[in-house]
Amino acid sequence: IARKVPFIKIWVDDRNGTVPKIQPAVYRAIIDEAHKHNTRVVAHIFNMADGKDLLKAGVDGFAHGVRDKDVDDEYMALIRQHPKVWVQPNLPEQALTADEITWLSDTLPPGQIKRMRDQLANRTPEALKRLNDAFGIQCRNLRKINAAGVTIAFATDAGVDMAWTTHTELADMVTCGLTPAQAIVAATRTAAEIVKLDRLGTVAAGKSADFVVLDANPLDHITNTRKISQVYLRGQAVDRAALRVSLSAP
Repeated sequence: IARKVPFIKIWVDDRNGTVPKIQPAVYRAIIDEAHKHNTRVVAHIFNMADGKDLLKAGVDGFAHGVRDKDVDDEYMALIRQHPKVWVQPNLPEQALTADEITWLSDTLPPGQIKRMRDQLANRTPEALKRLNDAFGIQCRNLRKINAAGVTIAFATDAGVDMAWTTHTELADMVTCGLTPAQAIVAATRTAAEIVKLDRLGTVAAGKSADFVVLDANPLDHITNTRKISQVYLRGQAVDRAALRVSLSAP
Protein backbone atom coordinates (compact mmCIF):
# COMPACT_ATOMS: atom_id res chain seq x y z
CA ILE A 1 0.00 0.00 0.00
CA ALA A 2 2.07 2.89 -1.30
CA ARG A 3 -0.21 5.80 -0.40
CA LYS A 4 -3.08 6.63 1.88
CA VAL A 5 -6.47 5.79 0.38
CA PRO A 6 -9.93 5.77 1.99
CA PHE A 7 -10.23 2.06 1.28
CA ILE A 8 -9.23 -0.68 -1.14
CA LYS A 9 -11.92 -2.20 -3.31
CA ILE A 10 -11.69 -5.84 -4.35
CA TRP A 11 -13.99 -7.38 -6.95
CA VAL A 12 -14.74 -10.83 -5.55
CA ASP A 13 -17.56 -12.07 -7.80
CA ASP A 14 -17.06 -13.40 -11.32
CA ARG A 15 -18.75 -10.60 -13.28
CA ASN A 16 -21.55 -12.83 -14.50
CA GLY A 17 -19.20 -15.69 -15.28
CA THR A 18 -16.81 -13.64 -17.40
CA VAL A 19 -13.76 -13.79 -15.09
CA PRO A 20 -12.46 -16.14 -12.39
CA LYS A 21 -13.52 -15.30 -8.86
CA ILE A 22 -10.97 -14.10 -6.33
CA GLN A 23 -10.23 -17.06 -4.12
CA PRO A 24 -10.77 -16.81 -0.34
CA ALA A 25 -7.06 -17.23 0.47
CA VAL A 26 -6.30 -14.22 -1.74
CA TYR A 27 -8.91 -11.83 -0.35
CA ARG A 28 -8.11 -12.89 3.23
CA ALA A 29 -4.47 -11.97 2.60
CA ILE A 30 -5.51 -8.63 1.08
CA ILE A 31 -7.75 -7.82 4.05
CA ASP A 32 -5.08 -8.79 6.57
CA GLU A 33 -2.38 -6.75 4.84
CA ALA A 34 -4.63 -3.72 4.39
CA HIS A 35 -5.60 -3.75 8.05
CA LYS A 36 -1.92 -3.80 9.05
CA HIS A 37 -1.69 -0.44 7.27
CA ASN A 38 -4.93 0.90 8.81
CA THR A 39 -6.66 0.71 5.45
CA ARG A 40 -10.16 -0.60 5.03
CA VAL A 41 -11.34 -3.08 2.38
CA VAL A 42 -14.65 -2.98 0.56
CA ALA A 43 -15.72 -6.00 -1.50
CA HIS A 44 -17.85 -6.13 -4.64
CA ILE A 45 -20.03 -9.21 -4.25
CA PHE A 46 -22.97 -11.03 -5.75
CA ASN A 47 -23.39 -14.27 -3.80
CA MET A 48 -24.45 -14.68 -0.19
CA ALA A 49 -21.81 -17.38 0.38
CA ASP A 50 -19.07 -14.90 -0.53
CA GLY A 51 -20.62 -12.30 1.74
CA LYS A 52 -20.58 -14.69 4.68
CA ASP A 53 -16.94 -15.65 4.20
CA LEU A 54 -15.86 -12.03 3.72
CA LEU A 55 -17.57 -11.06 6.96
CA LYS A 56 -15.65 -13.83 8.71
CA ALA A 57 -12.46 -12.55 7.05
CA GLY A 58 -12.99 -9.06 8.46
CA VAL A 59 -14.11 -7.06 5.42
CA ASP A 60 -15.07 -3.47 6.20
CA GLY A 61 -17.83 -2.89 3.66
CA PHE A 62 -19.75 -4.20 0.68
CA ALA A 63 -20.29 -2.66 -2.73
CA HIS A 64 -23.70 -4.08 -3.61
CA GLY A 65 -25.67 -6.21 -1.24
CA VAL A 66 -26.31 -9.92 -1.63
CA ARG A 67 -27.98 -10.47 -5.00
CA ASP A 68 -28.28 -14.18 -5.67
CA LYS A 69 -30.89 -15.05 -3.01
CA ASP A 70 -32.66 -13.81 0.08
CA VAL A 71 -30.24 -13.57 3.00
CA ASP A 72 -30.69 -16.23 5.66
CA ASP A 73 -30.42 -16.26 9.45
CA GLU A 74 -26.72 -17.13 9.36
CA TYR A 75 -25.91 -14.12 7.18
CA MET A 76 -27.95 -11.82 9.43
CA ALA A 77 -26.21 -13.20 12.52
CA LEU A 78 -22.80 -12.60 10.94
CA ILE A 79 -23.53 -9.04 9.88
CA ARG A 80 -24.87 -8.22 13.34
CA GLN A 81 -21.59 -9.52 14.76
CA HIS A 82 -19.74 -6.91 12.64
CA PRO A 83 -21.54 -3.64 13.45
CA LYS A 84 -18.95 -1.43 11.73
CA VAL A 85 -19.49 -3.04 8.31
CA TRP A 86 -21.29 -0.80 5.84
CA VAL A 87 -23.30 -1.76 2.75
CA GLN A 88 -23.68 0.30 -0.43
CA PRO A 89 -26.75 -1.43 -1.87
CA ASN A 90 -26.59 -0.06 -5.44
CA LEU A 91 -30.04 -1.41 -6.30
CA PRO A 92 -30.70 -2.65 -9.83
CA GLU A 93 -32.72 -0.37 -12.03
CA GLN A 94 -36.43 -1.00 -11.81
CA ALA A 95 -38.37 -1.27 -15.01
CA LEU A 96 -38.36 2.03 -16.88
CA THR A 97 -41.68 3.88 -16.96
CA ALA A 98 -43.12 6.49 -19.29
CA ASP A 99 -43.37 8.93 -16.36
CA GLU A 100 -39.64 8.79 -15.78
CA ILE A 101 -38.93 9.43 -19.44
CA THR A 102 -41.16 12.51 -19.27
CA TRP A 103 -39.38 13.74 -16.13
CA LEU A 104 -35.96 13.32 -17.76
CA SER A 105 -36.79 14.79 -21.15
CA ASP A 106 -36.03 18.32 -19.93
CA THR A 107 -32.34 17.61 -19.43
CA LEU A 108 -31.19 14.45 -21.21
CA PRO A 109 -30.08 14.65 -24.86
CA PRO A 110 -32.83 13.81 -27.36
CA GLY A 111 -30.93 10.76 -28.59
CA GLN A 112 -30.85 9.27 -25.12
CA ILE A 113 -34.54 9.95 -24.61
CA LYS A 114 -35.27 8.16 -27.90
CA ARG A 115 -33.23 5.14 -26.78
CA MET A 116 -35.19 5.02 -23.55
CA ARG A 117 -38.54 5.20 -25.37
CA ASP A 118 -37.41 2.45 -27.73
CA GLN A 119 -36.32 0.33 -24.77
CA LEU A 120 -39.72 0.77 -23.17
CA ALA A 121 -41.56 -0.09 -26.40
CA ASN A 122 -39.47 -3.20 -27.05
CA ARG A 123 -39.52 -4.61 -23.53
CA THR A 124 -40.74 -8.20 -23.35
CA PRO A 125 -42.65 -9.81 -20.46
CA GLU A 126 -39.64 -12.06 -19.84
CA ALA A 127 -37.29 -9.09 -19.55
CA LEU A 128 -39.70 -7.32 -17.22
CA LYS A 129 -39.87 -10.39 -14.99
CA ARG A 130 -36.07 -10.59 -14.80
CA LEU A 131 -35.89 -6.95 -13.76
CA ASN A 132 -38.57 -7.36 -11.12
CA ASP A 133 -37.06 -10.58 -9.75
CA ALA A 134 -33.58 -9.05 -9.44
CA PHE A 135 -34.93 -5.94 -7.79
CA GLY A 136 -37.11 -7.97 -5.43
CA ILE A 137 -34.19 -9.98 -4.03
CA GLN A 138 -32.05 -6.94 -3.35
CA CYS A 139 -34.96 -4.92 -2.02
CA ARG A 140 -35.91 -7.56 0.53
CA ASN A 141 -32.29 -7.93 1.59
CA LEU A 142 -31.87 -4.18 2.02
CA ARG A 143 -35.02 -4.03 4.12
CA LYS A 144 -33.66 -6.78 6.41
CA ILE A 145 -30.21 -5.34 6.96
CA ASN A 146 -31.52 -1.81 7.44
CA ALA A 147 -33.98 -3.06 10.06
CA ALA A 148 -31.03 -4.76 11.77
CA GLY A 149 -29.20 -1.44 12.08
CA VAL A 150 -26.52 -2.01 9.43
CA THR A 151 -24.87 1.18 8.18
CA ILE A 152 -26.27 1.94 4.73
CA ALA A 153 -24.32 4.20 2.38
CA PHE A 154 -25.54 5.50 -0.93
CA ALA A 155 -23.81 4.50 -4.15
CA THR A 156 -24.92 3.77 -7.67
CA ASP A 157 -22.91 2.92 -10.78
CA ALA A 158 -25.92 3.26 -13.11
CA GLY A 159 -26.63 6.34 -15.20
CA VAL A 160 -23.47 8.06 -14.03
CA ASP A 161 -23.12 9.99 -17.28
CA MET A 162 -25.97 12.29 -16.24
CA ALA A 163 -26.43 11.13 -12.63
CA TRP A 164 -30.23 11.10 -12.86
CA THR A 165 -30.27 7.62 -11.30
CA THR A 166 -29.17 9.23 -8.05
CA HIS A 167 -32.80 10.27 -7.69
CA THR A 168 -34.22 6.90 -8.68
CA GLU A 169 -31.83 5.11 -6.32
CA LEU A 170 -33.01 7.30 -3.45
CA ALA A 171 -36.62 6.45 -4.28
CA ASP A 172 -35.79 2.74 -4.53
CA MET A 173 -34.08 2.81 -1.14
CA VAL A 174 -37.23 4.26 0.39
CA THR A 175 -39.32 1.62 -1.39
CA CYS A 176 -37.03 -0.96 0.25
CA GLY A 177 -37.55 0.16 3.83
CA LEU A 178 -35.49 3.28 4.50
CA THR A 179 -37.23 6.46 5.55
CA PRO A 180 -36.65 9.50 3.32
CA ALA A 181 -34.40 10.93 6.03
CA GLN A 182 -32.35 7.72 6.21
CA ALA A 183 -31.90 7.66 2.44
CA ILE A 184 -30.77 11.30 2.36
CA VAL A 185 -28.30 10.77 5.21
CA ALA A 186 -26.95 7.69 3.42
CA ALA A 187 -26.37 9.81 0.29
CA THR A 188 -24.75 12.73 2.09
CA ARG A 189 -23.20 12.40 5.54
CA THR A 190 -22.62 8.62 5.56
CA ALA A 191 -21.22 8.47 2.02
CA ALA A 192 -18.82 11.34 2.75
CA GLU A 193 -17.70 9.77 6.03
CA ILE A 194 -16.89 6.44 4.37
CA VAL A 195 -14.67 7.99 1.71
CA LYS A 196 -13.27 10.43 4.31
CA LEU A 197 -14.25 13.60 2.48
CA ASP A 198 -14.38 15.69 5.62
CA ARG A 199 -15.52 18.90 3.91
CA LEU A 200 -18.53 17.28 2.26
CA GLY A 201 -21.69 15.51 3.38
CA THR A 202 -23.28 18.10 5.66
CA VAL A 203 -23.97 21.82 5.62
CA ALA A 204 -21.78 23.23 8.37
CA ALA A 205 -19.26 25.98 9.04
CA GLY A 206 -15.90 25.26 7.45
CA LYS A 207 -17.26 22.78 4.92
CA SER A 208 -17.65 23.16 1.17
CA ALA A 209 -20.98 24.80 0.32
CA ASP A 210 -22.25 22.13 -2.09
CA PHE A 211 -26.01 21.73 -1.85
CA VAL A 212 -29.32 21.87 -3.69
CA VAL A 213 -32.34 24.03 -2.95
CA LEU A 214 -35.65 22.23 -3.52
CA ASP A 215 -39.17 23.45 -4.19
CA ALA A 216 -40.71 20.70 -2.04
CA ASN A 217 -39.76 18.77 1.08
CA PRO A 218 -38.14 15.38 0.36
CA LEU A 219 -39.08 14.21 3.86
CA ASP A 220 -42.71 14.38 2.73
CA HIS A 221 -41.94 12.32 -0.39
CA ILE A 222 -38.49 11.29 -1.54
CA THR A 223 -39.23 12.09 -5.20
CA ASN A 224 -39.26 15.76 -4.18
CA THR A 225 -35.46 15.59 -4.57
CA ARG A 226 -36.24 15.99 -8.27
CA LYS A 227 -37.92 19.37 -7.76
CA ILE A 228 -34.71 21.35 -7.89
CA SER A 229 -34.78 25.12 -7.65
CA GLN A 230 -31.07 25.90 -7.37
CA VAL A 231 -27.72 24.11 -7.22
CA TYR A 232 -24.65 25.45 -5.44
CA LEU A 233 -21.09 24.18 -5.86
CA ARG A 234 -18.45 25.61 -3.54
CA GLY A 235 -20.81 28.41 -2.68
CA GLN A 236 -21.47 29.46 -6.27
CA ALA A 237 -24.86 29.07 -7.95
CA VAL A 238 -24.83 26.83 -11.01
CA ASP A 239 -26.31 28.36 -14.17
CA ARG A 240 -28.85 25.60 -14.64
CA ALA A 241 -30.53 27.24 -17.63
CA ALA A 242 -27.27 27.28 -19.59
CA LEU A 243 -26.45 23.77 -18.47
CA ARG A 244 -29.88 22.54 -19.58
CA VAL A 245 -29.34 24.01 -23.04
CA SER A 246 -25.94 22.36 -23.40
CA LEU A 247 -27.24 18.97 -22.25
CA SER A 248 -30.28 19.09 -24.50
CA ALA A 249 -28.36 19.94 -27.65
CA PRO A 250 -28.50 17.21 -30.34
